[in-house]
Amino acid sequence: MRLIVCCLVLLCGVSANRLVAQQAKPDDVGDAQRWERIGRLGDATHALKNRLPSFTCREEIESTEYSANKQGYHLLWNRQIMARFRVVREGEGMASTLHDHREIEKIDGHAVRDGYYPAPLRATGYLGYVLTFFDRGNHRCYQLVADKSTASTEQVTIRKRDNADKDCEYVRDGTLVHASFDSSDFTLRHFDENLPEIAGLGKSALNFSLDFAHTRIGGELYWLPQRFAVTVRAIDQKRESHWRSSYSSCNLFTSTARILDDVPDAPDSSHD
Repeated sequence: MRLIVCCLVLLCGVSANRLVAQQAKPDDVGDAQRWERIGRLGDATHALKNRLPSFTCREEIESTEYSANKQGYHLLWNRQIMARFRVVREGEGMASTLHDHREIEKIDGHAVRDGYYPAPLRATGYLGYVLTFFDRGNHRCYQLVADKSTASTEQVTIRKRDNADKDCEYVRDGTLVHASFDSSDFTLRHFDENLPEIAGLGKSALNFSLDFAHTRIGGELYWLPQRFAVTVRAIDQKRESHWRSSYSSCNLFTSTARILDDVPDAPDSSHD
C-alpha cells in the first residue's frame, strides 16, 4: 500500500512539474522565428528600395473634409485632384535615398498654376519610410502584438516598445502597425499605421495605409504603391480629413542636363 501511495505521489509530482514547466516556459523559439520572418520582410523591402528606379505616375486624389456636430459628421468639401507623382533616386548603391514630389495639375477640373495643394502628414516621404520600417536594425524599437498566417499571406501587428531606446525616437509613441506580406517571397502587400496622437497637432489622431502591387515600368516589373490613404482626426477641433490616392500610367523618370561649350563674349561695339 505504501508503495502504491508513493508511486502515485511521485507520478503526480512529475505531472505537476511538467505542467508548471510548460506554463512557465516562454515561447522564445516561436518569437525568434516570427521576428526572423519579419526580418526577411525587412530584407525584401530593403532590396526593393535599392532596386527601385526613378519613376513617375499619374495620381488621382480625393480630398475630403468633415466637421462634427451633434447630429454627427457633415461634409465641408470634396475635391477631385489630378497630379503627377514623382519618385527620384539620389545617390548610388546602398547609400542612395528616395525622394518623392507631387505636382498638382488640376483641382475639380481646373488647371493649377503653382502645382501646390496642402497635403497631410505621411502624404510625402511615405515610400522611403515604409520601406525601411521593418529593417532588422529597427526591431529593438518594437514588440510583436499579434501574427496570423494563411497559405499565401502572413500578417503581423507590432507596436513601439514602452522602454524603447532613445534612437527609436523617429517612431512616435503609441505607434501601432499592421502589415500583410507574401508568404513565399516576403514582398509587402499592405501597410497600415495608427497614431493615437500626433505631436504638434493638438489632439489629433492619424491612420495611414498603403497597398502595393506589381507594376511594369520600362519593360520590367517593380513592386510599387497602388493605393494610399490618410485619415486625420482633429479631436479638439471636431474635424476629420481624408486623403485617398491611386496611381496609374507609371513610367521611368529621367532628367537630363545640357552642358553648352563656352561661348566667347560678344565684341564691344560701343566705340565703333
